[in-house]
Amino acid sequence: MILQRMEKPEIELAVEVADTVVHALLNETVLKEIPVVGDLVKLIKVGKSIPDRIFAAKVIAFLRHIDQVSDLKKERFLSEMLSDPPKRLKLSEVLVFMLDRMDDRDKAEYMAHVFMAHVEGQIDFDVFRRLMHSIDIGFGKDLKDFVVFMSTEAKYPFYLPMQLRGITAGALAYNSGALKINPPEGPIPYATELGIKFSEIITFYRKRCI
Repeated sequence: MILQRMEKPEIELAVEVADTVVHALLNETVLKEIPVVGDLVKLIKVGKSIPDRIFAAKVIAFLRHIDQVSDLKKERFLSEMLSDPPKRLKLSEVLVFMLDRMDDRDKAEYMAHVFMAHVEGQIDFDVFRRLMHSIDIGFGKDLKDFVVFMSTEAKYPFYLPMQLRGITAGALAYNSGALKINPPEGPIPYATELGIKFSEIITFYRKRCI
């Protein structure tokens, strides 16, 4: 993993170059005011190899989605992070490890929106971690189709199309126990409360994008 190859001096040196690169791409306001995001920015300069550059691209994709929401309400979050450095460090670690593992750049949007929901107090840290893990292990197209279905077609009870069975690997859905028997395809997936919340978060922040 990239993080295992990084030395502390490299990360500190990264600040000098990263500011120039990232600020050329992004609005500076969000980057400067959210300290956790600032920690991610520091990592970009370590792009010495193709894997490092891929990681940098993931970070930039993540930051771009955050920057598209110009009215992010972050005062409470900033105050909490400044007063609790260990919590800030833990949150930073979760973000960096999840971005490092990300196998589909489209997931950057989902991770950014879930992060913003945590910043604005819509979800606590445990829910944030569960959703990030579900994004991590989910197949990109399944996540996309899940959000589309939940925001356009889903009705209570929230049974999902059989092609979304892969979503049950995470916390967004589970096997309901009901069987699809015509034709026989096994248990029907069912959206969990976390899955419903995930869909609501993505839909909400997409509407707030510039």
